[in-house]
Amino acid sequence: MKAIQILVDEHSLISQNLDLLTTAAEKIVRNQNPPKEFFEKAITFTRKFTNKFHHYKEEIVMFGLLAQKHEGAIDAEMERLRDQHSVLHDYMNEISYSLDEYSKGSESEVRNLHRNLEDYIKTLRGHIVAENRIFYPLVEKTLTEDEKQRMLAEFESYEAKEGQDAVKEYQTLVSEMAELV
Repeated sequence: MKAIQILVDEHSLISQNLDLLTTAAEKIVRNQNPPKEFFEKAITFTRKFTNKFHHYKEEIVMFGLLAQKHEGAIDAEMERLRDQHSVLHDYMNEISYSLDEYSKGSESEVRNLHRNLEDYIKTLRGHIVAENRIFYPLVEKTLTEDEKQRMLAEFESYEAKEGQDAVKEYQTLVSEMAELV
């Protein structure tokens, strides 16, 4: 499998998570608050899969290759994407901080969680579209076949360190979330 296709496939799993988060946000508006456990699983998925597993491949491997190749020519674009990753981390941290009081029915924390959830969903959906439609095609055009193979080898090495069933575990986590929402 090509390296970029791996990232696109991971975006598909992340999008499934976003669909569930969207359902949760809609339920909050209808005063049908999903259980705390749903959000705990969403936070685990985000921190372990999106922020660690997926972003490692983008920020460390892919951006590293691109930085070497372009000698600063696309650093601003990569920095913009990194900044969005950071903003997304902040939204999820705010959701995490709200959970205890959310589960107790605190109106202000329900609103806070909902606001951060909506911002997270909107920002990440736009981010995925930009990467899939603009940035990844640029990478495909820019890198040589040898560089793409090197990137793929790095991805595979990282995945091997995480465990053969890592992606399946994250897929299972999303399935568990679907049962709770």
